[in-house]
Amino acid sequence: MKIYFDLNYWQRIFRSCTPHEFKSHIVSKNFEIYFGFETIYEFGRLFLNKKAKAKEEIKEIFSYLWEMSDILKYLICICKRREGDKLHK
Repeated sequence: MKIYFDLNYWQRIFRSCTPHEFKSHIVSKNFEIYFGFETIYEFGRLFLNKKAKAKEEIKEIFSYLWEMSDILKYLICICKRREGDKLHK
């Protein structure tokens, strides 16, 4: 099963368990974690925040994600093409 978490879920996850515990749980359930454009945007926005608390929080989140990098996947495109849509060049 494919799972997509937004920033709020990632914040809850990294506060509630270690990367090893979370990774073990995800692998045991045969889940796949995906990052979409929205999540990457939210991380970037938090990273650019000038408040010291936000900078510390994003460092912790990125460290957490780094420890899980072997199981993370990325969504290249989330859009579905509808019949009759024209592709723009």
